[in-house]
Order: sequence, then C-alpha cells, then structure tokens
Amino acid sequence: MDDAEHCLTLLEDEMKSRVQRLILTLREFTRTQCETNGSAIQKNISRICQDQARLNEVRCGIESLMQENDAFRFVEPKKKKDKTQMKQMVSATDTAYGTLNVKVSGYDMTVVEHYSQYIHNLCNRLGIQVAER
Repeated sequence: MDDAEHCLTLLEDEMKSRVQRLILTLREFTRTQCETNGSAIQKNISRICQDQARLNEVRCGIESLMQENDAFRFVEPKKKKDKTQMKQMVSATDTAYGTLNVKVSGYDMTVVEHYSQYIHNLCNRLGIQVAER
C-alpha cells in the first residue's frame, strides 16, 4: 500500500509541474500573440471607425434628400433622339446603286478563293454585273 501511495504522490507532483509548465507556456503564447497582432487589431479598429464615419455621412445625406420636396432633382430627364429622315428611294436602274467593292482576305487562301467564287456566283444568279480586277 505504501508503494501505491508513494507512486500516486509522485504522479501527482509530476502532473502539477506539467500543468504549471502548460499554463506558463499558454501565458507566454498569448502575450506574444497580443504583441504581434496588436498593431493589426488597431489598424482594423481604425478602419472600422472610418467606415462608420462614412456610413454616417451617407445616412445624413439620404435623410436630407428625403426631407426635400424633390429628392430626385439631380436626375436629368432622358433626352429624346431626333427622328432621322429617310431618303427617297429611287427606282432600280443599272447605275442607281453605284459600285459595290468586295474585299475578301484571310489566312487560308483556299477558303478565301472558295468564298470569292461563292460571291461571284451569287452575283451572277442575282443579275448583278461583276467586274473583276
């Protein structure tokens, strides 16, 4: 029995010393964290105060607008565009529409040539005179 009590006493003393070291380590850790993060916390607090001041200014501005008779006086009415006059259409003649120049360009010359051929054939089907250069 004495051995068991002696072992328990030793275990109790060891546990007390370990708990004391843990407490000291935690205190040291919190002290260093407060020192390193203290400036960041102060910056955040000052930013929060600035934001609160800005929000207060906005709130006061909105309240003053609400007290006015015409709160939307700063909004300009939508400007109406003038109607454009269409030109009189001329009946179709050979020279009524003038010359249409078509320029086809691209990286793949095979595709460019096929598209040019398509345009040429389309003009022939529609009865448009084609003058090649």
